[in-house]
Amino acid sequence: MSSLLHEIEKLRSKLIEYAIQYGLNDSYSIKLSQELDQLLNIELKQR
Repeated sequence: MSSLLHEIEKLRSKLIEYAIQYGLNDSYSIKLSQELDQLLNIELKQR
């Protein structure tokens, strides 16, 4: 697994755990989601 995919999976897990505890509308959940979106966009462009 590439390091980018590894980072995506780590961030995805972190977001899920945080959002379960604090909700999707929490500002940190939103920040994590935006970071994940950026990584996913990079991964899609590399295909």
